Amino acid sequence: MTDTTDLRQRIADAIRDAACKGDCGQPEEECARQRIQPFAWHHGRLAVVEGAPEQFADAVLAVLPTADRAAVYREAADELATAFGDPMAKHIGILGASYLRRRAREIEAQPAGPATDDEARL
Repeated sequence: MTDTTDLRQRIADAIRDAACKGDCGQPEEECARQRIQPFAWHHGRLAVVEGAPEQFADAVLAVLPTADRAAVYREAADELATAFGDPMAKHIGILGASYLRRRAREIEAQPAGPATDDEARL
C-alpha cells in the first residue's frame, strides 16, 4: 500500500470505529449529537455513516500523523541559512535561521500539548 492509500484506509477505519455500535446506552437523539451514526452496511461492513462535520473531523484527527514541528523549523533554518549568495542577504538569512533553530529548541523543551497558532499552521 502507498502512504496515501494506507492513510485513506486508516481514516475510513477511524470513521467506522467512531460510529455508534448501538450499545452506548444513550437515547437516540443524545447519541446522534455526540457520535457518528451508522446508516447502511454492505456485506457486513459499515458503508454509509452520517453525522456532524465536527464528529468526522475528530475521528480523522485521531489518525493523522502529527508533524515534528521542531524538525520543520530546523529544515527551514537549514534552507534559509544557505539560500542567499549576496553577503548582506546571507547575513539576514543566517539571522532568520538562528531564530528558527531557537524556536525548534523551545518546542522540543515544551511538554506535549496543544499547538500554538504559529505551530498549528505548519
